[in-house]
Amino acid sequence: MLCWGPLIDAASALLERPEIAEKLHIVWIGGEAYPRGGEFNLSNDIHAANAVMRSQAAVQMVTAPGFRRAHVGFAELQRRVSGHGKIGEYLYRQLLEYLENREYPTVWQLGEGWRLGDSPSIGLLLNPHEYSREERPAPLFSPDMDYLPSPGLRPIEIYQDIDAGSCWRIFIASSN
Repeated sequence: MLCWGPLIDAASALLERPEIAEKLHIVWIGGEAYPRGGEFNLSNDIHAANAVMRSQAAVQMVTAPGFRRAHVGFAELQRRVSGHGKIGEYLYRQLLEYLENREYPTVWQLGEGWRLGDSPSIGLLLNPHEYSREERPAPLFSPDMDYLPSPGLRPIEIYQDIDAGSCWRIFIASSN
């Protein structure tokens, strides 16, 4: 299950049907680097994040330092996406229209490029990035989104670094 926002759907499923936990593999784009947990996806539902962390589901957590590295320049997007079929043209045109209709740059826009946001989760499924994985006890989060010690919880995989180039190459290869 790819979770690109708060963990409310995963938490709801696990709370309603706890027996699915051993069959569920969650890849979550969320959380900040240790020891500070504050980040947009986490801030939307701290209780849901804690419910998932208390469960027995397998979790791969891609923290902000990792997912923020997934960045691509506009020139490369134009060269490799625009003009490559109807979907590529549509995606590139949507990006330009979005940017033209904004008064200020978004958190996704970084200079002359675009942060790919949630896409590292797909890249992680296709290429496990074993070199950047830490195994730690599943964290719990305080109301202020700090990580809380939770030595009794099962281990999860935490990624604070992602091979952004690998994610981008997978995206391009699958779109051609």
